[in-house]
Amino acid sequence: MVKKPRAVFSTIFVVLVIGFILFISNNLQYHAVSKNASHGLLDLTNHDFIEDGVVKLDGEWEFYWNQLLTPRELVEKDTLDKNYIDVPMNWRYDSINQQKYSQYGYATYKLNMMVDSNQTYGLRLNRIYTAYKLWVDGVLVAESGQVGSNSQDAEAKLASKVIVFQPKTDQVSFVIQVSNYDYYRSGIIDSIEMGTQEQILNIKQSQVAFSLFLAGIFFIMAVYHIILYFIWSKDVSPLYFGIFTIFIFLQTLLERELFISYLFPSLSFQAEETLQNIVIFFMVASFITFVYYFFDKRIPKAVYRFIQISAIIASVLSLTLPFPSIRWIWHLFEFIAFFGGVYVFYFLISILRQKKESTGILLAGYLIFFIGAVLDMLSDFDIIPFMNLLPVSMLIFIIAQTIIIANKFSMAFLEVEVLSNVLYEKNLYLQDAYKEVEQKVKDRTESLRESEEKYRNLANATFEGIVIHDKQIILEVNQRTASMLGYEMDEMVGKSIFYFFEASDHEDIRERANSINETFNESKLIKKDKSLLDVEILARGFSYKGNSVKVVAIRDISERIRVEEELRNAKQELEKANAELTREKKLLEKMAVTDELTGIHNHRYIIKKLTEEINRSNRYHQCLSVIMFDIDYFKKVNDTYGHQVGDEVLRSVSQIMTDNLRMNDSIGRYGGEEFLIILPASKL
Repeated sequence: MVKKPRAVFSTIFVVLVIGFILFISNNLQYHAVSKNASHGLLDLTNHDFIEDGVVKLDGEWEFYWNQLLTPRELVEKDTLDKNYIDVPMNWRYDSINQQKYSQYGYATYKLNMMVDSNQTYGLRLNRIYTAYKLWVDGVLVAESGQVGSNSQDAEAKLASKVIVFQPKTDQVSFVIQVSNYDYYRSGIIDSIEMGTQEQILNIKQSQVAFSLFLAGIFFIMAVYHIILYFIWSKDVSPLYFGIFTIFIFLQTLLERELFISYLFPSLSFQAEETLQNIVIFFMVASFITFVYYFFDKRIPKAVYRFIQISAIIASVLSLTLPFPSIRWIWHLFEFIAFFGGVYVFYFLISILRQKKESTGILLAGYLIFFIGAVLDMLSDFDIIPFMNLLPVSMLIFIIAQTIIIANKFSMAFLEVEVLSNVLYEKNLYLQDAYKEVEQKVKDRTESLRESEEKYRNLANATFEGIVIHDKQIILEVNQRTASMLGYEMDEMVGKSIFYFFEASDHEDIRERANSINETFNESKLIKKDKSLLDVEILARGFSYKGNSVKVVAIRDISERIRVEEELRNAKQELEKANAELTREKKLLEKMAVTDELTGIHNHRYIIKKLTEEINRSNRYHQCLSVIMFDIDYFKKVNDTYGHQVGDEVLRSVSQIMTDNLRMNDSIGRYGGEEFLIILPASKL
């Protein structure tokens, strides 16, 4: 038995866990310095952006509730009553004025800054719910959605933006109008980051690159697992894991860097949020389905059915109910997903105690995934800051599961190789059995020939029974007739001939008895013991004692009937045996010219085919092309991924080349990773 490479997979996974921990440590440290504004003023004249890094424009901003003010109006209306609010924060929770505003409404934010006017700066705007306009020094530089003083005029839209500006003086003024009538979060809830133009653009590019990197990995993993299912469809767990990974891929496009806004700019905020929620609903449902089938349905069916039905109901309600109701549907489903996740964690621990193979790796990967999901859920409830760990924790879990499935399939391929060797030995045995069966068929054929000869001798024998009747009344019978039917001769004389025939034959017998011509037929006679005797009957007119009577010759054909039945059965058996031999012969002929691993022609056949084509080309003066190629770096593939992967590469290359050949072309495995293609009547 082949030992399973657990140590290698465990080492790989430990490295991934360490990488994840390092990522968390790095993610928990802010990449931007927080400078708290006071009473709407932030002094950055002494901040060295090159040395100290990017700045988060946090702190107290001027706040004008239920007022949409332009920079000019803020300057002209000196009598405005100023309020201040902490940024970033949902305006529902005003910690400065101890006042709660409605989550739906509109407001104006303002921040004055002291900066070096000789520097070109950049701003990174993240999530501002749910529509805004931004002025820098009185110039409108960015907007998302449509800001309005009522729900009819407002249009929600989220977009991550980067703004570049050059201050005219050492004092810069930021004015942001914000309105929200669609979401439970309101206002500036993410820090606005400011740095040099190069710093901000680099941050944006790195975030976009990392998001696309994650999305690409998720998509590749999804396709990989779905292909695994089609290769080995008996196990449906790779299919559901592939579907689960597809939903993670979609979630990455919807959440990180808001790619969906760039791909579909006309898509409304409500549609984006609804789509994102539905993706998460089905992501959870596909995950629990994967766990259900991966562990051979050991999770209670009621648990995974409940989560599936909950996901479907939540999706239907999200599509049919008014958009504000989505918040409650989403939070309710978060609790369902949380308790479902806790149950899966408990289930994996119970499986781990049973020392089921690979459960430890799966449990560790799932724990990382579950922690990332819980942290994301807590940030959704505004309990902790948003850290966006879920995509990376998903990646760790997916890699862990991929390692497990790869190990599972590698062992399956090893078992296939062992079975192939057994099959080879069986084929040798079948070849010997084929020879033995062939000899038995010859012996059986000879026996049938002798039986057929016996039948012919019986068919040519003279009649044995004689009956004379007049007007269907028996006048005379011989001893052979009486013996055949089990009577004494005297018992038969004087009886009607119909007495010895079945009622269904009476009409036919009457016509033949009245006919003046000679008649011949096969029929059944009723014996004394009421059994039936198969006979041939030849009847003709005869002068007997001066009267015109009928003389009937009767031959017992029961033996012939029996032999015919045996012949029919023997013929059926022979045909069946011949069909089986033909099938086995074709199979053996195919195996003799086919490479067992790739399914294409083997070395012996392709060399024979090449010789035939060369002779044909010389005979008819036709062109002939031959291609011989091998797979580059094939040894490196075997050394790196193992011979099972190498075998799969050989099969895939063989299939690709076969699919692209013409009907008259031939391909064969010359040896190892070398292939030979014969192209008759072709010029390269």
